[in-house]
Amino acid sequence: MVETKKIAVIINGDTGSLQLEYHRENVERALQNVLNPEGYETWVASPSKPSAPADHYFSGDREGVQELLDQLSKTAGSNTELVIYTTGHGDVEGFCLEEDCKTEDLLTRLDALPFEKKRVVVMDQCYGGGFGKLFLDNPKTLFTSAGSRGETDICQEIAPYLWAPVKEVPDENKDGVISWEERFDYALKGRPISSEPQFVFSPGYVEGGKPAFPEKVSEITDNAGLKEALGQLHPGQYGVITFSADWCGPCQKYKPV
Repeated sequence: MVETKKIAVIINGDTGSLQLEYHRENVERALQNVLNPEGYETWVASPSKPSAPADHYFSGDREGVQELLDQLSKTAGSNTELVIYTTGHGDVEGFCLEEDCKTEDLLTRLDALPFEKKRVVVMDQCYGGGFGKLFLDNPKTLFTSAGSRGETDICQEIAPYLWAPVKEVPDENKDGVISWEERFDYALKGRPISSEPQFVFSPGYVEGGKPAFPEKVSEITDNAGLKEALGQLHPGQYGVITFSADWCGPCQKYKPV
């Protein structure tokens, strides 16, 4: 059996006059709190080398990113579990590198990186929610962004909490694994959010750990039980409920159909 290769790509497009400290902090958090502890081989393109360990480092300009993609395209394989994280600046035309935001070719190359197991795409730049369609036409993909396709200045409402240390994120289903759904839920819960964060997965994506609901249908008999069951849902999950009552004439007519 071929061992799964875990690869994470981080691209911080801040260069020149656009550089902001909190985008560099986003890179540090992602490496230190999540990707390194979970055993990913990390590929980073950023204006300055992060203090947290990175397996491969490149400059954050277009040339550096192209070099990263050229090398990674030869390394990633069909057995890869892939994480793609972009932070920095963006507009409706794409993800910004230096002063250039017409980077659809860059996003297309990121989308083309080979993987087989599953892929997580996190985009927290402005207008990032507009690029879900590009990535979600592939199976086994989870796409999350800090806002919708028309929103700006929202990344710092989400990123510090999405990339929080594992000890800060509640293990809602008590399975010993902090899933992306639990991270996303933690980033949003109880905080003032001015954007419309996206959390969408394609039909082939399967999250690790224990699912929120058991595989078998469970019977709920009262309002407290219903609230408890619905409380297990995380962003991006659905629950299907059928209602009936012993005093309901039409219900009895169609029972057990």
